[in-house]
Amino acid sequence: MPQYPAGTALCGGSAEGCITWQQYIVTSDDPNSGTLSGTTDTFIQTWVFNYGVHRNGNACPKGFNYDAPDSTSFGGSGNDCYGNSPSVVIAKQLPITSLASLKLSGSATANGTDTVITTYGTNAYSSSVKDSISNIASGWTQAEFNVVGNAGGSQAAFNTGSSLTTKIAITDGSTTAPTCVGPSSGTTGESNNLTLGTCTASAGSSTTSPSIQFVQSN
Repeated sequence: MPQYPAGTALCGGSAEGCITWQQYIVTSDDPNSGTLSGTTDTFIQTWVFNYGVHRNGNACPKGFNYDAPDSTSFGGSGNDCYGNSPSVVIAKQLPITSLASLKLSGSATANGTDTVITTYGTNAYSSSVKDSISNIASGWTQAEFNVVGNAGGSQAAFNTGSSLTTKIAITDGSTTAPTCVGPSSGTTGESNNLTLGTCTASAGSSTTSPSIQFVQSN
């Protein structure tokens, strides 16, 4: 789930006009552990784009890892850097058939914590970071969720005849229906081989949250 709040504390050490972006993740065989973990994990990954100036391959905020010089899509000459919250093991590496038993939620609280909660079966697993790192709670206006490749711009390959229904619900005190944004507006570098169908937006009520839903298939 990404967001680009302005004036974050994370960008305070950069004169390049940087922006932050945050993902709430469930990953199978976590590549961020240095070696493939053999487990299904959940964590939060916070990115800062266009930070500082590219010097000898590394100029990132304290506690962040250097990824690459900033891409032209973010309009600067600084660096792209990322940091992960503690990775929490959900189970041994889950097969794709376990998707129906998984649910992910992400929250952000100003002056508090940002938390990912992944529910598998009847158990819940969580990982958190201070919201002050990204200040996402100050301006979260859009969200993206999908089943995609496992990092590094990779693609999740579904068998022919696959169909996946995705639903994103919002809990922000409003019942106003969200707006579906076209597939060209996706922000993560990973993808899948499914074709996006029609997106439907629904308003909330006294018992339901505003949401969008779409089907992908091949």
